[in-house]
Amino acid sequence: MSLVLITGTNGAGKSAVCRELKVRGFEAYGTDEDQLAGWYDKTTHLPVSMPPRDVWAKPEWSEHHDWHLDRSKLEALVERAQTKEIFICGCAANEAEVWDLFRKVLYLIIDEDTVRHRLSTRTDNDYGKELHELNAVLGWLQNARADYTRFGAEIIEASRPLAEVVDEILSLVSKT
Repeated sequence: MSLVLITGTNGAGKSAVCRELKVRGFEAYGTDEDQLAGWYDKTTHLPVSMPPRDVWAKPEWSEHHDWHLDRSKLEALVERAQTKEIFICGCAANEAEVWDLFRKVLYLIIDEDTVRHRLSTRTDNDYGKELHELNAVLGWLQNARADYTRFGAEIIEASRPLAEVVDEILSLVSKT
């Protein structure tokens, strides 16, 4: 058994997948909700405290800070994943630096129209509602499929119903 990373752009459904995996009896964690990631200063590479949304949502904040997975927290989960599959759902700027901890990386891909719709209508997360945030997400989306395929991730079409997406995730994980 091992750790599995489920990543994707904002609005791809990572949090919904995490909740559904839990409902189905699997151990799953959200990088944001379960504090497996946090803000880091781009210059010092040190963690910084989470500021209020009106601070971190500004473009100036993103110029000087990145959202990073905490390697030590993931390493602690690797130890527990020796006897069961553990899913980590979320995205961060330093994903490539921690991929060695995961047996499998799955990338949830959605089209631009789905991104726009999901970000504008979701009620549990305001990220993506500001124009600069939406533009950042759409910019990331343009090369995501090619980049993640090149890096070795398996691509999952996530515009489908949630149950189908999770069924495919579980099928891919059980194959290896």
